[in-house]
Amino acid sequence: MTASFDTIILGAGLSGLTTAYHLTKQGYRVLVLEKNDRPGGAILSHSLGEFLCEGGPNSLQETPEFISLVKELGLEERLVFGDPKSPRYVYWQNKLIAVPLSPPAFLISSLISPLGKLKAGLEPFMPKGNPDESIAEFVERRLGREILVKLVAPFISGVYAGDPKALSVAAALPRLKALEDEHGSLVRSLLKGSQKQQGPRPIKRLCSFKNGLAELPYALARSLGEAVQYQSNIQRLEKNRDSSGYRLYLENGTSYDATTVICTSPAYIAATLLADFLPEAAQALNQIVYPAVATVCLAYPDGAFSTLTPSPCSTGGFGHLIPREQGVRSLGGIWNSSLFPGRAPKGWQLITCFIGGTTDPEAQTLSEEALFQTAHRDLQTVLGVAGGAKNLTLTLWKKAIPQYGMGHKERIATILKETEKLPGFYLAANYIDGVALGDCFTRAHRQSATIIDFLKTLQTQLKASDREA
Repeated sequence: MTASFDTIILGAGLSGLTTAYHLTKQGYRVLVLEKNDRPGGAILSHSLGEFLCEGGPNSLQETPEFISLVKELGLEERLVFGDPKSPRYVYWQNKLIAVPLSPPAFLISSLISPLGKLKAGLEPFMPKGNPDESIAEFVERRLGREILVKLVAPFISGVYAGDPKALSVAAALPRLKALEDEHGSLVRSLLKGSQKQQGPRPIKRLCSFKNGLAELPYALARSLGEAVQYQSNIQRLEKNRDSSGYRLYLENGTSYDATTVICTSPAYIAATLLADFLPEAAQALNQIVYPAVATVCLAYPDGAFSTLTPSPCSTGGFGHLIPREQGVRSLGGIWNSSLFPGRAPKGWQLITCFIGGTTDPEAQTLSEEALFQTAHRDLQTVLGVAGGAKNLTLTLWKKAIPQYGMGHKERIATILKETEKLPGFYLAANYIDGVALGDCFTRAHRQSATIIDFLKTLQTQLKASDREA
């Protein structure tokens, strides 16, 4: 007999596990199917002696949903915090320059020239652009090319590993686009916001755990127990003909029935499941690009760093970003041991470099040794490190971060409209509405509420049908 569940969730990443947690708390029968042998998806923490490396995301920004979940799971004592004001640096013309994080800091920053500041100051007088323009077009039009090249493009490399010329501002930076739409000016909207704000704005801390970000998905998986099933690769999805719901077939021959299905898998996997049902949605899903990114963790003794430049041991900080124009292959680096405690033994600094993305597709063809050498050589250039590196971990994500390309909002609207033809089937992944870890909690809250409403409505309909019979 085939086991039946209220909801089957495909993928044991943060979105899937958190959604399962909320539904289970409400008493629903939930099964999470994960193709790998561990939970967490892109979250991958490694301990090597006293070094703690992250193969994927390195931190998340606190939100009420996150803190509430941490408390419920009993992880409060495991939390570690980074200073949200930790300086970020941009490597420009052979030196690291702090990113200005406030209007006064911007005015005195040496990163932007007087002409660049003048162009940015004229932003309130710039006309609105097209409904869907690239990030590069938007920023250059409103703030000037210098802001684009030195600040925004490196930021986009850090978040999306993407090219601002290819990403939609309305999809990838929707809040920025909304400010223009609502106020006609980014500067004007900030001034209005500061006038309305009573007292200082609360600063959201950067968060992780003592043993890395993976502590959270592992804790969620433990709380769900046997409801999480690993090494369970989906072969196909079928819509039940005689009743509501679906049947899922696994590659190992097992099958399960579910009233509702939530797919948190990447777009290219969702496309294979929907190809027979919704070919238009499948085609649109396959158009979403995932570039390759290598995450390279290295360590150096404190004495390897020059005292003449900002460095993890001389000034501390979050890390550095590298504009593509500077001739350095790495996209940037996170100064892990500067950001969080317990990432490296005393007298050592741990740094994570990122190589690849849409602007460097050839990086995925490099050998492991070549990637380590590239990261080390780039840190010699940017941070002036002397001597050799201690190579720790390397993770190559062949398909890393979904790109919110031109037309992405319309593409997603088409996909979601198509899935309405499959009642009880939902897509809830980071290609829909946000690639940050914080977006996972928002997505999970919304998706669990949608599922509960659907199941309650279905139950009401079944009761009414029984009464009529």
